[in-house]
Parts: sequence; structure tokens; C-alpha cells
Amino acid sequence: MGRLAFCLACLLALSGELRGGVTLVSNGQSHRVIYVSPEALPAERQAAERLQFYIKEVTGCRLPIGTSCPDGSGKAILVGPSAEARRRAGEVDWEGLGSDGIVMRTVGGDLLLAGGRPRGTLYAVYTFLEDIVGCRWWSSDESTIPSRPTLAIDDLNVTYVPKLSYRDILYADIFKSPEFMVTLRLNGTFMGLSDTWGGCRGIVGW
Repeated sequence: MGRLAFCLACLLALSGELRGGVTLVSNGQSHRVIYVSPEALPAERQAAERLQFYIKEVTGCRLPIGTSCPDGSGKAILVGPSAEARRRAGEVDWEGLGSDGIVMRTVGGDLLLAGGRPRGTLYAVYTFLEDIVGCRWWSSDESTIPSRPTLAIDDLNVTYVPKLSYRDILYADIFKSPEFMVTLRLNGTFMGLSDTWGGCRGIVGW
């Protein structure tokens, strides 16, 4: 029986090692820094701040935002397409991301959330919060934010470019909250989003 338990423990350890993954917060504690370049766009700084806010809501841990990227593995969440993020990310067609494409990638023990300019990094952060963390935004004033004192994720390697470059919905509730517009990935002229929220796409005549 002892030998069987030992074998099972080895298999579990091996499967975890093969699966990999990154622990961002453990029992409400973390040594990580959210790194954003000093040259970041307003929307990229906003992305870092919203990530900080929601990680605090989910885990109880408020990660600091810094403009100096920590050395070594497992110390950073890199937000935005900075020179450091590009260096660590490896093969990424940054030009092919356009203005709205996203990159979500674990590199060593670090997490990279970035995208095309100006909106891609915001979309990467909200995609991460929705698809990986489990946050949901239902309306301009209703959301579901999970409680997870330990936030551990599997390895990520996601690159996505929206098929539709222009996205607009004329629905009264969305105009109450620029954040809700962004969670819906709306970028049309009628949204009236400021540069802090990634701005809008123009159309001929407007």
C-alpha cells in the first residue's frame, strides 16, 4: 500500500510538472509586480490599474505597479507591448495584431498580457480576467467577481485578432460605463471612449 501511494504521488507530481502553470497569488500573498513601461499609452496604464484592482478584489492582495521590470523568473506580470515584453515573448507578429489583437502568454514564471495599440492590452487584461480568472460583467452596474485567495493559472499561449475591426452597439445601458463598453470589446465611433479607455475607430463622415 505504501508503494502504491508513492507511485501515485510521483504520477501527480509529474503531471503537474508537465502541465506547468504559474501562481500569481498564494493565500492572499504575492511578491509579484505589475510592470508597465514608462512609455506606455494611457490605455495600457489603465489596463495595469484595472488588473491591479481586480486581482485585489479576487484575492485580497494588492500587487504594486512598477515601471522597472523585476529581474528573474516569477516576479512580474508584464502589461503592454513594452520592449521588455517583446524580448521575453519570443515569436509574436506584433504588427499583425493591429489595434485590437491580444497576446496572453506565460514566459518562465512570469505572465505577459499585451496587444496591439491602442486597445489590445486593455482587451488582453479583460480577456484574462474573464476567461482565466472567471470575472463577469453583466451590465453597467452588475458584475460577478470570484473570491480566490490563491490565484494559480495553467500555462498560457494565446494570440487572437478580432475578425471584425469595427464593433458598435446602440444600447442605452452601455453608455453609462466606459468599462462596460470595453468588457464588450466595443470600439465604434458612437462609443465616445477616451484615450484612457482605448479610444474609438472612426468611420467616413464622422
